[in-house]
Amino acid sequence: MDKNKSDKSGDNRYFWSEMSVNDCGKCDKCEPKCKKGKKCDKPYKYDNCDIIKYICRLLEEQKESLKNTEKILKLLTNSKYGLKEIKEEVSDIEEAVLSPTFGLEEIKTEIAVIEEAILSPTYGLAEIKSEVAAIEEVLLGATFNVGAIAAAVLSPTYGLAEIKTEVSAIENAVLSPTYGLAEIKTEVSAIENAVLSSTYGLAEIKTEVSAIEDAILSPTFGLEEIKSEISAIEEAVLSPTFGLEEIKSEISAIEEAVLSPTFGLEEIKSEISAIEEAVLSPTFGLEEIKSEISAIEEAVLSPTFGLEEIKSEVSAIEEAVLSPTFGLAEIKTEIIQILDTLANGEDFTTGAFVLNEDAGSVLVNVLNRTAEEVEVTVTQIIFDSTGAITGTTSQLLVIPPNTTTTVAFPANGSDIDLAQVEIQFQGLVDGVYGWVGARIENENDPLAPSIFVPSNIFTNQDLSPIVIAP
Repeated sequence: MDKNKSDKSGDNRYFWSEMSVNDCGKCDKCEPKCKKGKKCDKPYKYDNCDIIKYICRLLEEQKESLKNTEKILKLLTNSKYGLKEIKEEVSDIEEAVLSPTFGLEEIKTEIAVIEEAILSPTYGLAEIKSEVAAIEEVLLGATFNVGAIAAAVLSPTYGLAEIKTEVSAIENAVLSPTYGLAEIKTEVSAIENAVLSSTYGLAEIKTEVSAIEDAILSPTFGLEEIKSEISAIEEAVLSPTFGLEEIKSEISAIEEAVLSPTFGLEEIKSEISAIEEAVLSPTFGLEEIKSEISAIEEAVLSPTFGLEEIKSEVSAIEEAVLSPTFGLAEIKTEIIQILDTLANGEDFTTGAFVLNEDAGSVLVNVLNRTAEEVEVTVTQIIFDSTGAITGTTSQLLVIPPNTTTTVAFPANGSDIDLAQVEIQFQGLVDGVYGWVGARIENENDPLAPSIFVPSNIFTNQDLSPIVIAP
């Protein structure tokens, strides 16, 4: 750009005036070949360094401006020249203007007295003028012509003519419509009106100065608060976390994300296009989904297979299940009755089982988990090799609440005529549990330690109810 055609308005004038050294932008110090006054045909190209220097210069100017602002703030709060001092001086001026001795009222009175004296028909300027004229006539008369006196009176420096001229000048000044007493009186009246004006007078100025002082010294909106807020803004702008530099890096990251070939706008556009194709697909699109939903809706609302029919059938099933005659409650009651009938409610057995050849005794344990004492009869039945009963031994166990009792029966697993046994329980009510286990030790050996035969152990759930023949 030609420097003569550039925009030199505003702050740009500093840039172009400083940047335009020669036609090519070089001075004779850095480029001796380019002499001042010599036309250079090389167009100047401003590089980034020049622009950065210019921006730095602008920032420095802003910094200086902030410093000047701070100086102004210091002056406003200065004890010698600040608002407080101005307020005191305005108060002094107000006292002087309104003073009964030296104030405007007294000046006005004195000016009126002077005006009366000057315009007095007895002692005023008109009378002095007439008396001077009379003296002049006497002195210039033919009967009183004294040479020395005449020379003094007619002197061009101190004579009557000069006195008359000066008196005339004073009269003109006093009576001047521009600078005379009348004008002074008018101006004093205007000053008095302005000073005492309820809108622009000293009282209003005092009020406004007080308001300005309150605003400037306000802890909420005053200069100190403004300074702290400017400091906070400066910290925020220069913050490494939230400042301009961080914002610039985040914008750069956003730009990279937006232009990313993987997740950027172009990729999003292609994915949206794919979604659009899927939505508009004649096979899987919205139209096909709508037709399938319509078919589902017809099936759901069908009077033959729909929800209404299903509901009526479920209702019929529910009525059957909850029926007091044929329902689940009645079925459960009947099953309990059958079980009670089959097992007599309290009698259980292990069934006949073959002892291991190492078995030396059978331990039977009964656990009472009820709050009452119970009686349980435990019976051992022995079968021979043909299956016939050859021996029966029973013991009545009285078991206190929350107590367990163990009884030992003899056993001989090595004898074929003694190896088949059955253990029966009579009186196993709810809360009472039975357990059977064959061990290697004899019946008179201590309960512990015992080595049990795993195949000859029956827990409570292994016991079967005893079927009573009809």
